[in-house]
Amino acid sequence: MTSLHPLHDNSTIPFYLNERGELTMKGNIYENKRQGGKYIVRFKGVYKTFWDFRQAERFLTHLRYQDDNQSFDARDWQKDQPLGFSNLADKWLTIKKGQVKCFRNLRYHMAHCQFYYG
Repeated sequence: MTSLHPLHDNSTIPFYLNERGELTMKGNIYENKRQGGKYIVRFKGVYKTFWDFRQAERFLTHLRYQDDNQSFDARDWQKDQPLGFSNLADKWLTIKKGQVKCFRNLRYHMAHCQFYYG
């Protein structure tokens, strides 16, 4: 990616010059012609498939908004959800296992939280 202006980097503006020197925005939507009308959103390591172009466009706009606000993290969009509540709760429980006396109660309450928050 080439910056538009020497004073700006690509993280502060949503546009960049592609290989052909054209002005484009970050991310793109591709049509998957093999699978009949599916649309694929590609943005900084995030790949997601949609049946509806408007939904794909809306998702890409959301990712661009997160990127503009420096809140974008590709791990949020992975299928295994490494930043999901359940995964982080399990890691926290393994840390707490040797540190607390009543681990059974802690695990019981965390299981209810995991059921509620997912």
